[in-house]
Amino acid sequence: MGAPLRKTGPPSDTLRMGGVKMGKTLREVVESRPRRERLEVIARLYEDINNGKVKLVDPKPPSSILEYLLRLEYSLWFYTALTLTLASILLIILSPHYNILYPFRYIFGALYASFLPGYSMIEALYPREGQLSDIEKLGLSIALSLAVVPIVGFALNYTREGITLNRIVTANAVLILVALFIALYRKYRYVAERTRSFRSF
Repeated sequence: MGAPLRKTGPPSDTLRMGGVKMGKTLREVVESRPRRERLEVIARLYEDINNGKVKLVDPKPPSSILEYLLRLEYSLWFYTALTLTLASILLIILSPHYNILYPFRYIFGALYASFLPGYSMIEALYPREGQLSDIEKLGLSIALSLAVVPIVGFALNYTREGITLNRIVTANAVLILVALFIALYRKYRYVAERTRSFRSF
């Protein structure tokens, strides 16, 4: 409840509810109203936040990319994608030796080939919050994966070693990891710029 509120759109001294100054925290906004009105205030704030009229800004945003990585509210997406990528690679390597892993290999392999490459690239291309809805992000991630992975395979086909499972897995891993780290940097820069913008408002 400690994130300051910021109104988007034309400059104004108050939020839509009237009498609520920008820059206050959620707790301050709610507690400044009589008890009987607090539920209505929370409902209106929720509506304004969902409609993009009000934005929540972290009062203590990460000051470095390392701090960004250490705070899961910012970097959970990165660790999730990284974990899925590493788990997929391990399952591909280990499943020939342990037959029980084959069902998991198929599930994670499908994610590895048809979702993660596109997802990491979409995160790098659209680092700002709200640029894409979850459905748009999911659809574009699958579409981009299905477009890029065959191109990687086509390029490998013209190398001296040709296409092998190990080479496809490695190339895909490099593509995903590079895109993830680019996305990580761009998302951190967005957070830093948004914080500067809010403080100078």
